[in-house]
Amino acid sequence: MSSDAPPAKRARTDDDAPSTPIRSDIWHYDGSVVLQAANTQFRVHWSVLTMHSSVFKDMYSVPQPDVAGPTVENCPVVELHDDPQDLEYVLKALYDPTLLSQQTLSFDIVSALVRLGRKYDFKNLRKAGTERLLFENPRTLDEFDALQKRGGTPRRVEYQKGYRFDVVNLLQDADIPSGLPHAYYQLVCTSPHTGMGHVRRSDGTYATLTPADMSRVALATQKLHNAQFRPGYTLSWLHELSSADQCSSVQSCAEIRFLFLQQLVTDDTLFIALFTCPEQLTGLKSSFCARCANNMTEKVKAGRQRAWDELPGFFGLPSWDELKQSDEL
Repeated sequence: MSSDAPPAKRARTDDDAPSTPIRSDIWHYDGSVVLQAANTQFRVHWSVLTMHSSVFKDMYSVPQPDVAGPTVENCPVVELHDDPQDLEYVLKALYDPTLLSQQTLSFDIVSALVRLGRKYDFKNLRKAGTERLLFENPRTLDEFDALQKRGGTPRRVEYQKGYRFDVVNLLQDADIPSGLPHAYYQLVCTSPHTGMGHVRRSDGTYATLTPADMSRVALATQKLHNAQFRPGYTLSWLHELSSADQCSSVQSCAEIRFLFLQQLVTDDTLFIALFTCPEQLTGLKSSFCARCANNMTEKVKAGRQRAWDELPGFFGLPSWDELKQSDEL
């Protein structure tokens, strides 16, 4: 057989044939346009899209070519390179405003609102998703304290396995850097117990961090741990030696400090207590003499605020003000 002979053609299989598009549940029979993402179609209204999105408004105003493109039931088909599930969430939010009024939304819905809201300039949807993310990732110490007092419930974004990794990635991808310091801090507090590289989600997929973020969090963990004992930070009072003119029970107060520190180290050698509230130390405070108790309270309050003000820097980020100015809200 000649080597110049053309290669034998592979027999055509059913897999080669274009698959029939799936009609989604979002199918308005009076709709004027069909959006197609992957193999899923959604029949909606140009009027609704153009009301909420400048991108679709511009798309609608573009003159149509003489040769008509594909249609479904006399509606033009607009192909979008998005995940069908994300598009479904966004369209549901447009057609059913009660979705956004729910107290808690899944992370997947919030992610779709933020990502596609940004891509297609659905300003209200992006804002709704961003507000939920920043509610869960506060930018002031007062907001942080309010979140802690709620004990994490009710949430504005539903917690799921891999959530903390997914939040960091979303905040970065969506250019909302002011939420990152808290999101990173949560990883510092949880990563020693959950593993750093990846977390298996309930659907079997994995939430991961970039190598750069893994390194950032690992370095910050040690920095935060060391900083909390330095003068001006939350636990600086643990290393202070009280004199008789400052303390009415020098030996007793010194022993209390030592035992408290010993307990912290025993529980977790890399514990982070930068944002411990004075109220959390009520039992300890009652064991000190009055002067040491007041000193501890003052040092904790001032140290918490300093730690919060400097939190972005521990992760190699700009100041809070710069981060907020960089947000695309």
